[in-house]
Amino acid sequence: MSMDTNTSSHPYAAGETAGRISALTKIAVIAASLGAAAVLSACGGNEKGNAPLAQPPGASLCRAIGGGGYTVVYSAAMGAQFSQPNNVFDADFTTFTVLDTPNGTGTSSIRGVQQPGLLEPAGEVAGVLLSSPAMIAATEITISTYMDSTQQDSAAAGVTTMAGDAKTTGVNYFYGLKTTKPFNSIQVSLALKNDPVQVNLFELCVQK
Repeated sequence: MSMDTNTSSHPYAAGETAGRISALTKIAVIAASLGAAAVLSACGGNEKGNAPLAQPPGASLCRAIGGGGYTVVYSAAMGAQFSQPNNVFDADFTTFTVLDTPNGTGTSSIRGVQQPGLLEPAGEVAGVLLSSPAMIAATEITISTYMDSTQQDSAAAGVTTMAGDAKTTGVNYFYGLKTTKPFNSIQVSLALKNDPVQVNLFELCVQK
């Protein structure tokens, strides 16, 4: 089990009377106070002038509920392993957790738990955005929701949406479950029965 918390703050720039400072001068004052990296980040770039990272196909299909003070719990099948498990619930669609199943069998599961005090209402479609060499059968994926440690809903994925292009951006899939109870955790369990496969899990999320 692992925990990741993030806090941020920024200074307030002081200067001459606002009415006497031109728009360009204001930008210069803010840049000097915050630093170039912070200003570029606010504009969607970074200190090297790079553009923001492209979102993967399907990122628009669901809304992240992780990030902040979250917890990730996982269990890999015999011979399988998760790499960088925290990436599945970090509210960043440009990162992902890798499930590597060299044996191609067994059930592996991973759950993201929201920071304390947050919950999602009943009626949302909870699920996972992932990619794999071939579309995984919905019967091989179970989506479960929890309120703390109490299971709320659980069933084979019944809502499947595809995004992307196999020849260019690649194809990602959202597998989801229509919830009937409030929840603060989402779990995906993959019972893969085919050949050895690597699955990239972008985010446990709720459908928009």
